[in-house]
Amino acid sequence: PCRKRSGECDLPFADGVEAQAYGAAIGEALPSLLDRFKPELVLYNAGVDPHRDDRLGRLCLSDLGLLQRDHLVFDACLRLQIPVASVIGGGYDALAPLVKRHALVFRAATDQARLHGL
Repeated sequence: PCRKRSGECDLPFADGVEAQAYGAAIGEALPSLLDRFKPELVLYNAGVDPHRDDRLGRLCLSDLGLLQRDHLVFDACLRLQIPVASVIGGGYDALAPLVKRHALVFRAATDQARLHGL
């Protein structure tokens, strides 16, 4: 967005940031945020506008980059036994690739649930 409202825990990303830097920043910030806020439940908006083909997003993640991000979020929460609920969000592209991107979060949730014995 042209004028984005600041949030309490924003991570600044330069336009065009790729999955490695994006994932590293989230992987570094998430454990301390979970420790700081000690949530009883995490509501995760798995937006797909960071995808490189999104016409409004300005980041450069691939499908794999989105999937890795989703794995990071679920893993961090489940390691701490924090329940997590996810919704799909964002994404401005043709319907078929958008559906595929939105499905990634459900794949990550299933993978992480299995890894954590759920």
